[in-house]
Amino acid sequence: HSQIALHSIQAVTTLHPQLLFSNSTRSFATKPRKKGRRRFDREPKENAPPRDEAPIQAASDQQGYGADNEDKSRSWIFVAAAGVGVYVAGVGIAMKFTGFTLFKPEDPASVTEEQRRRAFDTGAKTYDEEVCSGEWLMGISNLRKRLLAIAHGEVLEVAAGTGHNFPLYPDKCTITATDCSEPMLEVASKKAARGSGAVTLKVMDAEALQFPDASFDTVVDTFGLCSVQDPVATLREMQRVCRQGGRVL
Repeated sequence: HSQIALHSIQAVTTLHPQLLFSNSTRSFATKPRKKGRRRFDREPKENAPPRDEAPIQAASDQQGYGADNEDKSRSWIFVAAAGVGVYVAGVGIAMKFTGFTLFKPEDPASVTEEQRRRAFDTGAKTYDEEVCSGEWLMGISNLRKRLLAIAHGEVLEVAAGTGHNFPLYPDKCTITATDCSEPMLEVASKKAARGSGAVTLKVMDAEALQFPDASFDTVVDTFGLCSVQDPVATLREMQRVCRQGGRVL
């Protein structure tokens, strides 16, 4: 709107030199015309004081100010676009060079539970090194923090892997962590010491949790459902062991 107003000022003051611009009130006014010849057709009187050019100058100054603002706006747009470009490039590099594949079968539907478990057993020692850098670049680490900040009470983490989430839980939580891979939990045991006590680790199939109904206040799974044979059965088990009024994260 400011740009439109300033261009209007320039156009009108060019056509009507009598237009006055009040810099203090940002308002416009014209001197009343007298009957007869138009004011700008009259010959200047002798000994008349020089015409005040301040109003036109003020309008010109305002136009220059608007142009500066427009340049600044374009600069910010350029910076924002460059930032988005750098972020997208970073994510692409992360996916290209820090991607980590445990096992890539020709036919994913033919993978057995034993093959899946063996893949995690084999990659357990290098799992954190391969995955953490990519998660940081893509912002996944912050998503983990935001999710786990609302965990409370007795917590069950399903498919806990190498214990990447352990340092992110609130101190008052009591945590039980399960995973189908014993080597994964061996790595997780090094992170199990927390301010409120150690994490209880159990080797267990996520599709058949060995806990009574309504055993936990919070049940957690992060990026684990893609690695089980039957994700729907796993979700049902997580719901079963969660107490009334609890949360499945």
